[in-house]
Amino acid sequence: MIEAACPYCLKILSNVPKRKFKCPYCAKDIYVRAKQALFESHLLSEEESQVVDWFNKLQGYGFTRDDFRRKKEELAKKFKIKPPLRDIIWGLFQEAIMKNADSYHFLSIINYEMAVFLDEEGKNPFHCLYESKKMQLLNYKGTQKVKIISINDRITCHSCKNLNGKIFAIEDALNGMPIPPKDCPFCRCRYVSADFEHI
Repeated sequence: MIEAACPYCLKILSNVPKRKFKCPYCAKDIYVRAKQALFESHLLSEEESQVVDWFNKLQGYGFTRDDFRRKKEELAKKFKIKPPLRDIIWGLFQEAIMKNADSYHFLSIINYEMAVFLDEEGKNPFHCLYESKKMQLLNYKGTQKVKIISINDRITCHSCKNLNGKIFAIEDALNGMPIPPKDCPFCRCRYVSADFEHI
């Protein structure tokens, strides 16, 4: 680790806490990630802390610090500029899709995480949510019926509430894709097998 310095104003700090705190010089939030390997310092900006947290998820798909650096270099070479940190994460997510192309289960999870990533950036996550639900259905191929389960009434939108508990023949669900509804801000509904229930 390098000497403890604010990631924004670069002023040297003393008595550094072990959790998030404000820089006494510039008053910006500093995030502490003692066990990360992407950056030289354990004191991070908000963006750097988010990138570390997302990279921790990507490690579950076999990515390493070397993959992060490789993708960073690839993007820098392609666009002739230092790439935004979140673009590196997005590039690794796309690689995760290709690495898991033969697993509907993992494709559903990865696409959902990509949707969360886009939503966090204020971008429309619909296409990733759509792919996540489609992969979930394809993973149920071999079952006859599926049921839609929404999370709870307090945070579920009107469209999802109306779909909660509905049972579909799996082919009808694949053809009609009832979830995610286009008017749902962020659909968190999921499918479960319903082979022993009546339509």
